Amino acid sequence: MARCMLIENHVPKELWTYAVQTAFMVRNRCFNNRTKQTPYFMLTGRRPNLARMQKFGSVCYAYRQNKQKLDSRGDRGIFVGYDKNSPAYLVYFPSSGKVQRHRLVKCVTPTAAEQETQTEMPADDDFEVLRRVNRTRQTHPLLPTGQIQEQKPVPTVRLQEGQTQPIKQETRRYPSRVRRRPDYFGEYVTETSDDQVQMTTDYCYRLLSNVPLTFSEAMTSPNSRDWSRAMDEEIESLNDNKTFILTTLPEGKKAVGGRWVYALKTNADGSDKFKARYVAKGYSQKQGVDYDETFSPTANLTSIQVLMQKAAQENLILHQMDVKTAYLHAPIDFDIYMTQPEGYEITSEKGEMLVCKLEKSLHGLKQSGRNWNRMLHDYLCGNLFTQNPADHCVYTRETKGQKVINVIWVDDLVIAASDDNVLRNVKEMLTAKFQMKDLGKLKSFLGIDFQQSDHCVKMSQERYVGKILDRFDMQDCKPRATPCEPKLNYTNSAEVMSDVRKYREAVGSLVYLSTCTRPDLNYVVSKLSQYLSEPTIEQWTTVKHVLRYLKGTKGKLLCYRKSDDGLALGLEAFSDANWAEHETDRRSTTGYCVSLNRNGPLISWKSKRQSTVALSTCEAEYMALAATVQECMYLIQLLKGVDGSHYMQPQIYEDNQGAIALAKNPVQRQRCKHVDVKYHFVRSAVTDGKVILNYCPTEQMVADIMTKPPTKSKLKRFQVFMFGE
Repeated sequence: MARCMLIENHVPKELWTYAVQTAFMVRNRCFNNRTKQTPYFMLTGRRPNLARMQKFGSVCYAYRQNKQKLDSRGDRGIFVGYDKNSPAYLVYFPSSGKVQRHRLVKCVTPTAAEQETQTEMPADDDFEVLRRVNRTRQTHPLLPTGQIQEQKPVPTVRLQEGQTQPIKQETRRYPSRVRRRPDYFGEYVTETSDDQVQMTTDYCYRLLSNVPLTFSEAMTSPNSRDWSRAMDEEIESLNDNKTFILTTLPEGKKAVGGRWVYALKTNADGSDKFKARYVAKGYSQKQGVDYDETFSPTANLTSIQVLMQKAAQENLILHQMDVKTAYLHAPIDFDIYMTQPEGYEITSEKGEMLVCKLEKSLHGLKQSGRNWNRMLHDYLCGNLFTQNPADHCVYTRETKGQKVINVIWVDDLVIAASDDNVLRNVKEMLTAKFQMKDLGKLKSFLGIDFQQSDHCVKMSQERYVGKILDRFDMQDCKPRATPCEPKLNYTNSAEVMSDVRKYREAVGSLVYLSTCTRPDLNYVVSKLSQYLSEPTIEQWTTVKHVLRYLKGTKGKLLCYRKSDDGLALGLEAFSDANWAEHETDRRSTTGYCVSLNRNGPLISWKSKRQSTVALSTCEAEYMALAATVQECMYLIQLLKGVDGSHYMQPQIYEDNQGAIALAKNPVQRQRCKHVDVKYHFVRSAVTDGKVILNYCPTEQMVADIMTKPPTKSKLKRFQVFMFGE
């Protein structure tokens, strides 16, 4: 097979090793009639990905990384295989004689002149039939002229004595019979068209995970009974909620397509949960015809952390509920027709295929989330709940010393109640309107594990950290004591990563972790997020350093407790900046952290590169102080909306005397007259008494770990205030 690939595509023999590797990869992904599956599936238990396969020896263009403005965006080469250790392609460049790895590659479809032709003549006694496959060009279009083979003369056919006529090279004619693919081939799903699939390889599977992608695949999988049961439950929910009515498609209307979507989730006890949803193909909707507004809010993670501190302080009961098929409860605002679910089709008495006219919203429609949120909002407000002005997904009801707080994340609800009677009444109220699933005490929410005891709530992502380490093969790594090296200075000459996607996936996982429960990672993750377009090996080394740090600290958690001194809750914030940290543009870094309890832990934190260049340390600190004041004012609005209590002015600690003087004394000086007006709202906040500024020595500045690589001593010193234990 490798020899044929080299000869057919006229690739130099020196590349025979790449041809053998590609042949092995293709053969291992070909369907075997005896075993009724592919060798790849037998070895790994996973079905191969066909979407990235290309034809060996085809012309391709590799994206050029370090390019100038007027340079071409790609280099022309020959595709010779796949990298074994990454999703990159192997490209041979005849100009340099080198084979290089490239992640972004575009293969070009061969032109008609480069494809094979076949000559056929009708059988006749007077004519000698010659069947031959010729090429108009016997070499690869990119190979040097020195490697061109001499083209053989075109064969001829004798017509009459003394006369000859060249055989015309006609386009290959396929047999007249209809060639049908095997039934199982129709179940394969790829990201390419059917023609491209046939040109690439035959009888190959594609699946990104063990979860089926199509209805046919679900019905032929080993868990077909579980998937069938999940689809039956979905159809039952659609019928119970009167989501649609069956009718004929009116003239001039176009039905929106639909498909089954499957998901395999893990319950709190570790068991598998099979879920099936019939969703609409919302990409075929047209604005103004099928939908109008689409925005739907979700709760801020800061609101969840504030709720945990309030629950620990007031010993609130935390429970969780889930709305079954939430979108099916919301009415639809446009006349939309959909195709029937596959496997559950019903025809009319005349045998016509009916369509579904939607009476309720359905998953996949662009406006479904908005319709559901609006319906839930109206129902909660109709039952004396008040929407929070700062976070529109937080609702509060307080009467006669009884308090209940609802935090909504699409169809998941976290309920905090002052006693069991209030909690039971809220659950009964929701169950009377919607199909609810009572999950009991709050244990797992958005990938965060919760533990509640008397005046104590703990938030942990230890399981999530374990999944990250397993995903990037770092489960057996050696732990590190700090999240990163003391200095993060990257050079411009470092090698660019070939697998950019892997870097982005790792950083994305760390972003969610640092946002939810790990403030000690915030600085380094913010730093790594600035190199998502072209990450280098140096940045990937930093990512692995972070993962090694997580290996030794995956048990860290946020522990919210009742204040020991008996004082009421109040905001304490620390603000800091690192002036001109970035060597490329000399922008500074803003960092702040906020706690609702004097003893910690944090409820809000951030590390961010400033949008403008600061001319001095004082100016950088002043800009960071403005961001801290903004966050404190937001949290005050959130807290007042939660319980209506009066909170003391936030105490903000700053380690720069110049920034404090600039905020307290509204004078114009040579060094600060250019500062943007938007940052001077700090002065009005201080003057109006909305916040109180205090000086804090640098040694006690907690926000210092948000602006600089944290050291081992600082992590130990601020451990209690950051995590509460």
